[in-house]
Amino acid sequence: MNLLQSLRRWGRSVWLDDFERSWTIGGQLQRYIDNGGIRGVLSNFQSLQAAIEGKKYDRDFNVYSCCTWLLNLLRGHR
Repeated sequence: MNLLQSLRRWGRSVWLDDFERSWTIGGQLQRYIDNGGIRGVLSNFQSLQAAIEGKKYDRDFNVYSCCTWLLNLLRGHR
């Protein structure tokens, strides 16, 4: 049992600060959760806003919108 898992047993939740998108793509965030006892992630709002305005997430947003539109169409919603 590592330190983070011990803290969790005592009712404490440890969160990562300064989240990076590459952590989700490469699986690092999932490893932190599964093996390290991480319970959440924080991100600076200004950093997230800058990333969105900088077009870093355009492809992801487009895929999400397309999937949402298609699911609504299949469910009979317009």
